Amino acid sequence: MNCFGATEKTSSKISVLLVDDHTMVRQGLRALLEAEEDLSVVGEAENGRQALQMVKRLQPDVVVMDIAMPALNGLDSRPLVKSASKIPNRKSSSSPPTTMMSMCSN
Repeated sequence: MNCFGATEKTSSKISVLLVDDHTMVRQGLRALLEAEEDLSVVGEAENGRQALQMVKRLQPDVVVMDIAMPALNGLDSRPLVKSASKIPNRKSSSSPPTTMMSMCSN
């Protein structure tokens, strides 16, 4: 069983892009996610502008993005990142689209 509760084996890994302005947070998330055999972190970005460029280039399956970031925050970049993704409409897919956002205070 993988971290999403799925038991079906697939031949390809789920690609993940990490977006956070704190290097330690990205490193920690990378370590956690890469411990899962069916996940692969394909890139990291420090802000929403970098994320947008990387989504266009890498086309990850999942983007894990912080909300509070300089140079285009997570809330403002989310619709841009979503429109830059070439992932087909998931209404016909077995995995529904999900947006999860989290934030903490300093």
